[in-house]
Amino acid sequence: MIVDVSKWQGEIDWKKAAGSVEMAILRAGCGRTRDERFHENCQGCRENGVPYGTYWYLTAVSGEEARAQARAYYEAASGEDPLFYAADVEDKGLLQADTDGVTLAFARELKALGAGKLGLYVGQYVYPRLRKCPGQFDFLWVPRYGKNDGTVTPPTIDCDLHQYTSNGQVEGIRGRVDVNRLCGEVDLEWFTRRAGKYVRVAARGTWHVRSGNGKDFDSLGVAKSGERWPYVARAENGWLCFLYEKGTLGWISGLAGEVES
Repeated sequence: MIVDVSKWQGEIDWKKAAGSVEMAILRAGCGRTRDERFHENCQGCRENGVPYGTYWYLTAVSGEEARAQARAYYEAASGEDPLFYAADVEDKGLLQADTDGVTLAFARELKALGAGKLGLYVGQYVYPRLRKCPGQFDFLWVPRYGKNDGTVTPPTIDCDLHQYTSNGQVEGIRGRVDVNRLCGEVDLEWFTRRAGKYVRVAARGTWHVRSGNGKDFDSLGVAKSGERWPYVARAENGWLCFLYEKGTLGWISGLAGEVES
């Protein structure tokens, strides 16, 4: 299950949510303001092995303001080491302005600042108006709910992520939550893999690969010196998360592993 959350979900029990959430998309902020729950959500995901990306609710109506909001986004999110960034294009003021030009300015500024994978969240009725900016984005994320009862009503345009309900129920998250599914040819590993970065076992001998970031978690297997896997995240205690066998998330002590390109 893929969920997207913001401050409106309140305090989330990520230990419980991790049992069913394969990936989370966390709102980093809106306009020029950081989401007040963003840091704790990032920390909760890291500590419980939930891969996470981010999104920003864009409210700009000019290219200059779009660039300012992109800088606010990058400043808020880059230190949290997200898997990807995404522009949320649905604000009424933005849709009444030069939506294409403003979104393009936002995307270009993010790319210039160093954002890696970049996504576009936009309604299928707005997407045809965006003639210039889609080429700046690596994936397309589209909402379409239908009856909004959890039944999937596919979008009428090709996309990579489909937000199919806002009435999802997830253990650890109080109230309703947006739920998404993968579409097209892009798989979950594409989102969770960090291009060019790997976790390598640098220490001698063999080390347990754990299901979480600590020795108290179950062992998934053993890792030998020199082995390497696609890097996902680093926990607050230094343990490293990576894509283990068959895409399973594995963890290894920071004393044993290191991140390399």
